[in-house]
Amino acid sequence: MKRLEAKRTMRSIQRQQSADKRIKLHEEIMMASDRDKDLFFRLIKTQRSSSSQFTLTLRTEEKEASTPNEINSIFKEHFEKLTKTNSNPSFNIDRDNLVKIDVETIVNICENQEITIQPVTSTEISKRISILKRKKAGDVDGLTAEHLIYGGTELAEYLVTLINNIFYTKHVPEVIKKGLLTPVHKRDKDPTLPSNYRGITVISIICKILELCIRARIEGTLNKHKNMLQKGFTKGVSSINIALLISEAINEAKDKNECLILITLDAEKAFDVVDHIHLFWKLYHQGINGLIWLLIKELYNKTTTQVKSQEYISETFVNEQGVKQGGILSANFHKAYNKNIIDTLESTNIGIKIENQLRGLPIMLCAGSEHDATIQLRIIENCTKNDRVKINSKKKKPKKNQKYC
Repeated sequence: MKRLEAKRTMRSIQRQQSADKRIKLHEEIMMASDRDKDLFFRLIKTQRSSSSQFTLTLRTEEKEASTPNEINSIFKEHFEKLTKTNSNPSFNIDRDNLVKIDVETIVNICENQEITIQPVTSTEISKRISILKRKKAGDVDGLTAEHLIYGGTELAEYLVTLINNIFYTKHVPEVIKKGLLTPVHKRDKDPTLPSNYRGITVISIICKILELCIRARIEGTLNKHKNMLQKGFTKGVSSINIALLISEAINEAKDKNECLILITLDAEKAFDVVDHIHLFWKLYHQGINGLIWLLIKELYNKTTTQVKSQEYISETFVNEQGVKQGGILSANFHKAYNKNIIDTLESTNIGIKIENQLRGLPIMLCAGSEHDATIQLRIIENCTKNDRVKINSKKKKPKKNQKYC
């Protein structure tokens, strides 16, 4: 009874503190509206984005937490579990074994290739530093973009030496492979469940420069192999482009009085469960080889993460899988990882065609019949089993237009 009463008292205090913070924020907004327009809009943005920033309670099937330290512990357990590889019985184990054997062979090939990595220069490092976003959260060591921006030429020259040594030795210091993960609540989801939080990671600022340099050396190769139907994480392409394609498919189905089935799909914890061995295998077969392939493999070897919530920082854990949401290379690697799904869908020539182009998307499938939709779903199922990916059944939504009659 005493413990229960103590918890109630603690929650009451937390609610009062939250209310005090809201009142203070509202007062600052009102004062800034007349005196400082920049501050006013920053506060408004904070108000909009932080409505569900903290939760007073976090629960799992086994336990419930109500103090900031306990909440941080549950977040740490949740995100650490996501980074551990699992032996899901639905995955294609035979393919796993073949990929592992193939990667061992690829290591030997790359070690014997005379394909060097273009060294960085002072000009390049200065350029990479200049595009860093300011006023962002610090990394696990408290370093921010401003430390590099205002570090001067001496710091830039040091980074040139450091990164060229990394390129030459293919060894990435463990100190820059650390990440600081912040749980960000998914809008309209139950805030008391850790699964309803997205882990956004701030990588080491030095690692950010390293990844920018690596991306500049591989992006051209990956772009040559990308599927033009892949719209996600693509420069110059927004969701409006996708909406236009879907609208055209619907309009054409209406004009021809034909059936149209739309199916939206979403991978479960897509960034968190990218298998490293499969990723390295895919990158090699998309043209990334030699020393830079070995460097990328080393970059993902024994990376570590700490979870930060309400000023509490957890113990460190090692990431066995996943690409960090917040990493420079993560979007490029995520696209490369899922490319084969779109390639396979396109090769079947099944789906709605608009202006003689097949629109088979990993998120939205378009089919002219239930038979075609079934084939597309089977292709997705086979590809995801091979790639150790699960489709989120809660976000699998078929929509049939009933021939628009």
